Amino acid sequence: MFMKEFGADLDHKNTGYLIVHSLNPFGFKNYRRATEYNVNLNRNFSVSSDLYRTSNAAYSKLRGSLEPRGQVTDPVAHLISIAVQLGSKILFGQTSLDEFEESIGQGQYESPRGLEYGGARAEPQVSDFLGHLKEISAPYVDVVLMDIHTGLGESHALHLMPGDAKGSVDPVLFSMLFNLKEDKKIYKYTPNDTDGFYHTHGDLNNVMPELLSNHQRSVALTLEFGTIGGGMWAKLQTLNRIILENQGFHFGYVNRSIEAKVRKDFADLFFPTEILWRQNAINKAREVMARTLARMKQLDEG
Repeated sequence: MFMKEFGADLDHKNTGYLIVHSLNPFGFKNYRRATEYNVNLNRNFSVSSDLYRTSNAAYSKLRGSLEPRGQVTDPVAHLISIAVQLGSKILFGQTSLDEFEESIGQGQYESPRGLEYGGARAEPQVSDFLGHLKEISAPYVDVVLMDIHTGLGESHALHLMPGDAKGSVDPVLFSMLFNLKEDKKIYKYTPNDTDGFYHTHGDLNNVMPELLSNHQRSVALTLEFGTIGGGMWAKLQTLNRIILENQGFHFGYVNRSIEAKVRKDFADLFFPTEILWRQNAINKAREVMARTLARMKQLDEG
């Protein structure tokens, strides 16, 4: 859509664009969010090795529940089968669903077979990509990154999530390109301190300041298209599906029927088959890009 509808009309004297389809072809082929080494590249971006020594005490505490061993025998994980609803909360013993969600979502670097594993070092495709991105962006004063994701947030909603590292979002440039009041029907502005969202380690947005020079301005954002929703039941389903998919990848399934069910449910978390969802994602992406490019043009002319 972007190439067909916008690419040909850009003023290439002032504006360049780089489209990166996938750094994880293994994941595309096998419907996994992780690489063949179980690394989630969205937790692997860094120019420093310090990231890979990050501790996640909450995940370590819950690891036994999050990483069951043995073949998957049922489409409902054991952890989910013991869930108890208490008012507006779901509890697993003394641990709440929100605690599980946040401990997983931020990423972890200690359990190679675990959920949201960020790796022990920069993966080759990440190092290669960051080097090219630094080189390609060098001639430009303003660099806008739109990292397109699916999964988190309200179903059918587009969430605009800014990077939170210092320098990842220049406030002046952001205000020129995004108008939260005018655009409110297109997306929801959700920084990571918004309820239901959280800080993550090793994402692309937050590494941008380290790639750019002092004279360059960055606006690094995630465009997150919500799939099954952010309510309590949706969160429970999400936790169930990611636990089972990871278990099945490492230990297999008791039969093909269980495998097909788990794999389909997992794929639907990030790539729903619903035609209306897919068309809605295209329509909202189109609106965001049209408005942003129009404002870029005004910025150039000004």
